[in-house]
Amino acid sequence: MIYTVTMNPSLDKYFVVDHLRSEMINRGSVSEVIAGGKGINVSRYLKIFGINSVVLTFTGGYAGQSIVAALRSSGFSVEDFRADGSTRENITLFNTENSKIYKLNEYGPTISSDEIEKLYSRVQTLACEGDIWVLAGSLPPGIKDNFYSELIEALHRKKALVMVDTSGMALKEAVNARPEYIHANLDEVAEIHGRKLLDRKSLVDAVQELIRRFSIKALLCSLGEDGALLACESEIYSIAAPGVQVVSTTGAGDAMVSAFLFALQKGYSMEEIGKWAVAAGSIKVTVPGTGVFRKKDVQAIMGKITITRIK
Repeated sequence: MIYTVTMNPSLDKYFVVDHLRSEMINRGSVSEVIAGGKGINVSRYLKIFGINSVVLTFTGGYAGQSIVAALRSSGFSVEDFRADGSTRENITLFNTENSKIYKLNEYGPTISSDEIEKLYSRVQTLACEGDIWVLAGSLPPGIKDNFYSELIEALHRKKALVMVDTSGMALKEAVNARPEYIHANLDEVAEIHGRKLLDRKSLVDAVQELIRRFSIKALLCSLGEDGALLACESEIYSIAAPGVQVVSTTGAGDAMVSAFLFALQKGYSMEEIGKWAVAAGSIKVTVPGTGVFRKKDVQAIMGKITITRIK
């Protein structure tokens, strides 16, 4: 079973405007309102690949109620915990005048220590050997930076596997708990490594060092339009992304994570896992907001993926 943990979910609105001017009324249309947050996105995209998962999240207020109702009506199993305030609402603006995307994200509500303890208790009940837990997204205000690392330690005591996709101090702390799988971008890898990565060689060296130091089974580093780097102890692949028309980059990394997990569960080779991940991310950017894509479209573009083995 796969479980996704989203500590700071959001009600995401994708707004399209013809122009954006300061100190003026800018009118447009909302093309999408959808439950968001990195873990929730991963669960949504896993379903495209035929994989069910359990969503664990914290919600509050009208926005939170809307998220839980929408997920359950779509057939997701949801473990819902209470936030102290209203769940955040995030806005993505697409300006058709210049094809630029603007993102406005709220910080999110606080979560009480009692609710955190309820989550820990539920994790202890649910976690089983061989399960994969995806700890994804930012931490809400007031949650300590080592939250994910403590959760990873608890999951490891149950012999569960963990994939981490977060940033900042939460990521640095989480890596110290030695999760099996990590998804990060170039800046985040540099942050973990502790120095700037000026070229591809320095990135490869940094990834190899992190894998050795923290016993990581696989590290997927997304590189935007340049594709990705996928590495494990014995193999490193550079995967070039095909050229596509970018509509929205929101959720692209989550699509990569879901395809990675799909291919991993299928027992595919590391090379094939990398191709699935980049293909899914490439298709996702052609879709507005955090909207879904189709598995057959991911399969169709895989023939355009160029992959090179570095090690």
